[in-house]
Amino acid sequence: MIPRAKNKTGGLVAGTVMGVGGLIVAVIVLLTITTTMFNADLFANAERTTTAINISSGTVLNSTTAITFGNSTLPKASCSIDVMKSLNGTLLTGNYTVNAGACTVIFKSGTVAAWNNTLVFINSTTTYAGVEDAAARDMNANLSEGVDNISKKVPTILLIVAVVFLLGALVLLMRNANGMAIGGGGSL
Repeated sequence: MIPRAKNKTGGLVAGTVMGVGGLIVAVIVLLTITTTMFNADLFANAERTTTAINISSGTVLNSTTAITFGNSTLPKASCSIDVMKSLNGTLLTGNYTVNAGACTVIFKSGTVAAWNNTLVFINSTTTYAGVEDAAARDMNANLSEGVDNISKKVPTILLIVAVVFLLGALVLLMRNANGMAIGGGGSL
């Protein structure tokens, strides 16, 4: 008979199950905490603005060519035009359309003829996410991406664990069979 250690509980199987279960619970808690914090919009006051004054944006004014202004490369940038003018005067807002996310402006057809093919100066404001907000959102995206990468590998990991358990069970069966003199191939 094989002696058993006193107060031994569960062994390898219980430890593996508890470890995998603890990992799953930890990921769920972590995702819940981060989602709750970002939904609370704690970084609402982290917006920044930058103003560009008297920026020459091109020489062709027409209804088919968009002119770039502001800084669309900033995180979550949104651009607005404060004043647009040329040597011919100030152009009213009804004469152009602004794409705030791309920081571009296109002129509506029928715009004052004196503005065609003139140099334009745009005073603009770009509102963008502050570095704190951008860093926190990037970390949240990286966490989600990392969880996605790991979750793709979980079935493979569980398959390897199952194979190891099966091989361990075979080894234990062989050891117990030898201890009981079963399957030794001897005669009666």
